[in-house]
Amino acid sequence: MIDGHRIVELNRPEPVKDQYTFEEGYKYSLNIVFAQIGVDDLGTVRMREYTRRFGLGEEIPFDLPVAPSRLSSDPNYLSSKPAVADTAFGQGELQVTPLQMALVTAAVANDGKMPQPYLVDSIRSPQGQVLKQSRPQGWRDPIKPATAEQVRRLMIATVESGGSTGAQIPGLTVGGKTGTAEIGDGSGDSHSWFIAFAGRPNQPPEIAIAVIVERGGPGSRAALPIAKEVIEAYFAQR
Repeated sequence: MIDGHRIVELNRPEPVKDQYTFEEGYKYSLNIVFAQIGVDDLGTVRMREYTRRFGLGEEIPFDLPVAPSRLSSDPNYLSSKPAVADTAFGQGELQVTPLQMALVTAAVANDGKMPQPYLVDSIRSPQGQVLKQSRPQGWRDPIKPATAEQVRRLMIATVESGGSTGAQIPGLTVGGKTGTAEIGDGSGDSHSWFIAFAGRPNQPPEIAIAVIVERGGPGSRAALPIAKEVIEAYFAQR
């Protein structure tokens, strides 16, 4: 309970247990853990600062127009502790695009460096001559390499023994995180999210992905299997 606002926790692996580590909170998507971190450790100012580092509120430099992601629709929304708590575990008025979350995942996988996305790798003539070649370049450096490494470990642990074990792929190291975004229209439906990176064991990650299935329910039900199939297809061609 935060200032009279009740946060319901449905993901506890042990219903009688009332204290969890941060790793456990991450592995099992425990809203109460992230709500406490949001209120006690982040607060409004730091939460806004970190989301700006990741590009929320700004247009992503991309070949196609993409709506900017945003922390809230009302500038005054985060003035209360319940709003900060809800936003900290991905609810409240938080709105993000799949491209934004793919870039967040890429930053975690790439030692804190967020790439600038592009749509076309190369353009070739009918004879196979390269007419135009895209060159990878960075867009932002939102977090330190050590922080990125810690989050990678959490995401890998979530796939190995947490709430995303369905994303395990033999011969690959996969890190992932589910998301179940409540819509708020009274229907009871939710959007199914899953973000992930993957690579060969003891090698840097090669792919980062974000999947959303609108009104698909829990992230592990609809989005995770799609992401897994994409990752498997990618490495089948390598």
